[in-house]
Amino acid sequence: MKTLFCLLFTFSTIHALAQEAMSIEEARSAKTINVKLLDSLYVSGAHIDTSKAAFPDKQEEYINSYNNLRKDLGDFLHKNNFHFGKTTKCMNKVYFNKDGTIKYFLYGFREIEPSKEAEFKRLLNLFIKNYTFPMKCNVDFRQCGPTTYNE
Repeated sequence: MKTLFCLLFTFSTIHALAQEAMSIEEARSAKTINVKLLDSLYVSGAHIDTSKAAFPDKQEEYINSYNNLRKDLGDFLHKNNFHFGKTTKCMNKVYFNKDGTIKYFLYGFREIEPSKEAEFKRLLNLFIKNYTFPMKCNVDFRQCGPTTYNE
């Protein structure tokens, strides 16, 4: 019984620390991730009502930092010889831990070849393992929005 408890505790701790990138559709169908719950637990980084934002007094700095994250991801994809081949629209939902590490990076493409999406997911998982958002917060926070990848 003690061994079972230790195994369950270790597994739950590893899962809690794990970082993961996946499609929004994949997250919705996964039994371990509840997107609606995540949206309620993670505070929006920026908000029209600044009292509801994770960074109420630093919204411009936050938006600039988030745009830099998107640029850094694009640079990472290019350095790894990943090219969409055409302009590609995507919706992102990024969930950050208080320390700026990425817990979940969810994405949804309007249209993409399955092999292209699989490679994007592989590279995105590598990217988020080494990326830390430059701003820290006293709460977990999120950013959602569209991205257009040119090429």
